[in-house]
Amino acid sequence: MFRFNKVINEYEFPPLEVLHFLLISLRLGRHFKGEFRLTKRGAELAETPGRLFAELIPYFERWFQKSEQPG
Repeated sequence: MFRFNKVINEYEFPPLEVLHFLLISLRLGRHFKGEFRLTKRGAELAETPGRLFAELIPYFERWFQKSEQPG
């Protein structure tokens, strides 16, 4: 993908869009002066992938199940 285009728009790369949503929703990242930055807690979790995964996946599953419910 990078061979043809150096710029990737978030909507063209769905996993990135989901990750962005999760980080904002869990307050692990934020926008500051036009750039995305990790919060202190987000930076701490980034150093321990297992803990980060344990935070992201349960939240994502709850959100996904709620969005699938009819009505």
